[in-house]
Amino acid sequence: MPPRKIVLWSKLPAVTGPANRWRPIIQANTALRALAVGQRDSAVIGGSPVRDVLHRDRHAVTLFDPIEAVKKAVPTSKPDSLEKLLARINESPVKDQVIAAIVKSLNNGSDNLSPPLTDSPGFQNQGLEVSIDTTTRSESPELPDTTQVPCPCFKLERESHVVSPLQIMAAAIAADLPTTSLCPSHTSRSKDGNGLDERLVEYLTPRSTHQKDWHVLASQSNNTTLKLESTACDPVTARLVDQSDVSLYFDLFFKMRNPLVGLLDPVLHTPESVYNASFTLFSVICALGCAISTRPRDRILYPTLLSLAEASMMWSIAASVKSLEIIQAIICMKYWAPLHQRQADDPYWLHLGHAAQLAKELGINRPSAVTEQANALAPDASTEFKERMMRNIERTWLYVFIADKSFGIATGRSLIVGWNELPPCPCQWWKKPMTNPSDRMISGLIEIRVQLLEALKQLGRGIKTPEAVLSWHSKAFEALESTRNKACSTHDPRIATSLPILAFYMDHSIMVLNAQAMRDLKNIDEEVRCAEFLTVSRRAFDVARRALELALSDSTMRELRLGWHNNQFIMVAHAMTEILHAIKRGNLPPADVVDAATKVRSVPRHLEDMAQELPDTSAVHFYTALSRVFASQVEKFVNVEDQNTDQDAGIDTNLFVPEWLKEVNGGSLDPALWFDVGFLSVEQPSFGNADLGGVEDLDNLTFN
Repeated sequence: MPPRKIVLWSKLPAVTGPANRWRPIIQANTALRALAVGQRDSAVIGGSPVRDVLHRDRHAVTLFDPIEAVKKAVPTSKPDSLEKLLARINESPVKDQVIAAIVKSLNNGSDNLSPPLTDSPGFQNQGLEVSIDTTTRSESPELPDTTQVPCPCFKLERESHVVSPLQIMAAAIAADLPTTSLCPSHTSRSKDGNGLDERLVEYLTPRSTHQKDWHVLASQSNNTTLKLESTACDPVTARLVDQSDVSLYFDLFFKMRNPLVGLLDPVLHTPESVYNASFTLFSVICALGCAISTRPRDRILYPTLLSLAEASMMWSIAASVKSLEIIQAIICMKYWAPLHQRQADDPYWLHLGHAAQLAKELGINRPSAVTEQANALAPDASTEFKERMMRNIERTWLYVFIADKSFGIATGRSLIVGWNELPPCPCQWWKKPMTNPSDRMISGLIEIRVQLLEALKQLGRGIKTPEAVLSWHSKAFEALESTRNKACSTHDPRIATSLPILAFYMDHSIMVLNAQAMRDLKNIDEEVRCAEFLTVSRRAFDVARRALELALSDSTMRELRLGWHNNQFIMVAHAMTEILHAIKRGNLPPADVVDAATKVRSVPRHLEDMAQELPDTSAVHFYTALSRVFASQVEKFVNVEDQNTDQDAGIDTNLFVPEWLKEVNGGSLDPALWFDVGFLSVEQPSFGNADLGGVEDLDNLTFN
């Protein structure tokens, strides 16, 4: 059944409209504030109770009784003590808490003691182990396996759980206090009457695992250090945009930007549902959509919307808002954030570190918690909708992991998500029910990166001779190329649009493999004249040329060019440097040199066209200037004469180089030096003396 449209406001006025036209927005905020103080039944949006807004269709649900399930699971010859225990639990006033604790301990125990079945090689994951009817999944059949290779993720060791001292103290306090103290309204006091017990219980009692920023905003204190005004928390409440603007921004974001990342679900993340769930994520999507709008008004409005989105995100971090939408907002903002004046000042690692820790606190890295959250967020929804909700939660954790590694390419910093924290069999995750076409890209990214890390681990343990390095590289290169070809060669129309993007990302992972091999060979022979080095150099040249071909000529990549995120510009620059290195070394067929040089010289013009349609704060302006420098360098290595080329094809360095680059020593613009200083992740950590005990030891690698 198609999702029912959620009506949050009937008609939004123009920015200059009368104040009384904003009654629906005031009603929405009033309703959400009412929810924050427990007045759920009285909250109304547009005349309908809030509890009926998200899910108006009620479905009969068969409740699961853990007590009855335990009785059925126990043999009939059970002792009387077990029968008495079950009866006491059933009659206890804290029955729900006891059952929840038992279920949680069983889940944690099963996670720690025995690996899931999906960890075995070659296992084809058929979906999450959830207590819901799976017979209704026929509407979304699983996609065929296009790789025909075992999932490499089964080799990863799973994370073990550590009992926190705070958990021990909380359990001790709960056991020492009377039963009624578990209820906040009956909290006991200490003998001296100073309310010490009440404070202890309040301090150690865990908070809700999922909050709305609307609720936290409504309950914020007037004396708080960082306060966000409720009248300016999002562009709608601030009366900067109307409904038609919001619809345009969401359409642009999901058409041009989201396909390149694939984090959000266009079915779930409609303007109405996002606004109801989180004004922070709503503000971020509006700002990122406005950035690629060609309307003159939006060019003027974009800096304000961007500032509003950044303020909401920073407030949500400072206020410790615990919700899935905050994680999604942070990731989206970081992928398309404006460049800082200095790259070293970019605080992306702080924000992504918060997102990673928040994801772990919410438990979205555990399958059991994913099911619980989906049921809690949509208790009355259909099975299909809950499946889609679970994919949304799982996808967010996978992208926390991907972003953790991807953004390391910018500064070389290593974040906090280990490879052993991957969910079971993520390479096959895209074939679950209710996934999006872009989910094939997410699983493919993880698959090739796990293979890359396994290959680099083997290189670190091997003998460092030219012959050994070439032998290692040949095997690893063939394996990664095979994964790329099989993953990106399917003709399934449901995932075809995401395959060129996946191929581009996979090419960059292969470029990292090539760069590591060349670096080790260069350490062995500084003259880099050995046959092994030239063989690897030729492979690197071919992969880089193929990546540029995708970026410049593929129809999907060109259609989405305005949605490119910052890391994609870095990948293009990396490919340009690989081509320049190979051309300078020589030993390439003249036809290949001409073809590659033409591609390098086409990049500045391609980026200039993009820069004309994007704000001045976009990263495209920086990389346009950098690509001009690289294009000018290619003229020093080759002399290509083309009568059909425009007169401006020959680029004068002094004409286009920006002032900040003119101040730099001209020698530093030699692309050969970029290789030595490790520019664009070509400089990888040396594995010669490293002790690589497992895949998790390679978390300090920085690549995308």
